[in-house]
Amino acid sequence: MSTTPQRQLVLIGLDGIGIYVFQNIPDNWHVTVIDDNMDRLSQIPDIWGDRKVTKICDNPSSRLVLEECNLVPSTILAVLTTSDKMNQEVVRLAKEEYAIETIFVVQNTIETTCPFEGVTLLNAEKLLSNRLSSLFRGTMSAQNIGQERGEIRQVTILNSSAARGKTLKELNPQTWIIAAIYRNGELIVPHGNTFIRAGDEVVVVGEPEVLDRELSFLQGGQILFPSQYGKHIGVIDGEHDPDFIAQLVAHTEVNGDYSIAFDTLNPLIKSEAEIRSYLAEHDIGMIFLPPKPISWFARWGIRQSKIMNLMFKTQLPFWVNNDTDNIKRILICVANPKAMNVIGATAMDVARQFKAELTLLNVFPPNIDQEGRKEIEQVPTELTHMANSHGINLIKTSTEGNPIREIIKHAKDFDLLIVGYSEHQRSTFANPDISLHLFHEIRSCPNTSILFVPWQTAGK
Repeated sequence: MSTTPQRQLVLIGLDGIGIYVFQNIPDNWHVTVIDDNMDRLSQIPDIWGDRKVTKICDNPSSRLVLEECNLVPSTILAVLTTSDKMNQEVVRLAKEEYAIETIFVVQNTIETTCPFEGVTLLNAEKLLSNRLSSLFRGTMSAQNIGQERGEIRQVTILNSSAARGKTLKELNPQTWIIAAIYRNGELIVPHGNTFIRAGDEVVVVGEPEVLDRELSFLQGGQILFPSQYGKHIGVIDGEHDPDFIAQLVAHTEVNGDYSIAFDTLNPLIKSEAEIRSYLAEHDIGMIFLPPKPISWFARWGIRQSKIMNLMFKTQLPFWVNNDTDNIKRILICVANPKAMNVIGATAMDVARQFKAELTLLNVFPPNIDQEGRKEIEQVPTELTHMANSHGINLIKTSTEGNPIREIIKHAKDFDLLIVGYSEHQRSTFANPDISLHLFHEIRSCPNTSILFVPWQTAGK
């Protein structure tokens, strides 16, 4: 499963360029395709990347049909039919009924206009002409710049953006830069005191994996977690607090929960391919389960833990609910600095969802070498920059000692602990798997839940 932030795209019309547009959609997006011809819809695969593609065979200009798409203002809508009249009606409904902020519509004839603001008209002749003009001038491609690693991207700042009303100095980006702002058709060369406004077209430069994460917040401010993994919460064996599940659904863009028997995903009898196929079919974005003891033999590597084996195979977030009533205080701990970006982005998202206080715990293990200490010392600085760009105040604390004991000791004062997990070679006395032990020990923290976030592809 991909850990990059995920967007929702609704693509309408396969009778023109729609099929070709679909083939270039990022494979970690949630995609819904609407067309009134089943033969054309059959050309679209049922699975795109790890995600199930939703197909609707009906008239896209019907309000009832659009309701099936679960549209929200941050949805990207691509209206690509060969009928300008049809396209205009879809755009009208999207704007008036659902306040969609990002709409692309094909302009089949040059005379066609659009009476709505915030709609990008796409005319094939103009696009080709502009592309050729850039080639003639020798303009650098927007991709593979900066030693083949950088990208230039342009995004529109939506009304829901956390960056709206902030200055560049307040955002304080460290791993990306705003190179230009286009406001009302005029170029603004940005500086530290430049304010970001809704409707700004912002040109951003950075490395792709950084932009994938940061631009989701910069552009839309939309809450992603856990919908970047899937649109449903999978509840193991139906063991859950329905009131708290309702809270999760209300605070996020997931569509609801889905009860799963553990044997359906049991890693001892199901292959990784079978597990991932099931999760993709039901669009599961997070696993929800109560705390469970892990045997001494499993904690110390003598026997394999079924639950940790399942985590490695799903590469999904696991929320271990320990009778938490509400999320007001969150503790994040980054045991491996390489996990900082993924875990940090998730923690920022959850803190914004629940309007919770966020605290970083930095733990220095005993006998750590100087290089390792320097890496851990950089974590608060980097996460503070990330928090500033997301409009979050990050509280920082640090300690020295056994990471497992220190994390559990501090976690008792919080509602939620967020940590990362990746596949561990083997848990031993000398090199314990911290995630494995935290899963077991969280039972000693009354009313403190724990969220495990995958930060590295299993086996890598």
